[in-house]
This record gives sequence, structure tokens and C-alpha cells, in this order.
Amino acid sequence: AEALATSDRLALDRLSLAGNEVGLPRLLALGRVSGLLRVPVLDLSGNRLGPAGVRAILHRPDGVRVRELDLGHNELGDAG
Repeated sequence: AEALATSDRLALDRLSLAGNEVGLPRLLALGRVSGLLRVPVLDLSGNRLGPAGVRAILHRPDGVRVRELDLGHNELGDAG
């Protein structure tokens, strides 16, 4: 995921990282997660992101370009 996120040449139509249990600490450690958010269809289901992970994704200063984002099975609760 880190290599993909930091790639300057990411030209995928869709990316599935489902079930990799990335979690918020690893998501934040990627630093340049905006690279992942250039993919039109992104599946982050089953990655233990929680509400804070969703906020980290959606509140990026450089914006989000994902058209479809799957966050299923991430224990988002009412806050998510």
C-alpha cells in the first residue's frame, strides 16, 4: 500500500486493499495517502479504520478524488 500511495504514476481504475487490516496508524504512516485517493474506485473494507480513519481520509487538505469508496466492516459505529 505504501508503494502505491507514494507512486507518481498511479493510473489504476480501481484498487482493493480489502481485508489487509491497514488500521489508522498505518494509514497515517503512509503520509501520502492522497496517492491512493486518486483511484476512482477504492475498497478499504475490513481494515480496522474506525471513525478516525474515515476522518483522516475525507478531511485531506488536497481533497479526495475517489468516486466509490467501500468502508464496510470497519467498525465505524454511529460516529462513522
